Amino acid sequence: MQARDYALPIYVAAQGAVVGKSGDTLTIKVNGKTAAKAGLLDVSSVSIFGNAQVTAQAICVLLERGFRSATSLTEVGRKA
Repeated sequence: MQARDYALPIYVAAQGAVVGKSGDTLTIKVNGKTAAKAGLLDVSSVSIFGNAQVTAQAICVLLERGFRSATSLTEVGRKA
């Protein structure tokens, strides 16, 4: 199932952040604490800036739902 027409992109810029999956929700944790959550159907894309990670589980669910790319950039937005 792909994202809805009104889905929005997620930009992760916090250094050391971890994007993970919990059920049908993407979670962004910083320093071990949940900083944000978004339902998978509400997400159109995920962009990572700098030193952040995406768990294998999150990558798998994004691919299963039709996401065909992830963007990883430096802190200032250059291609990593």
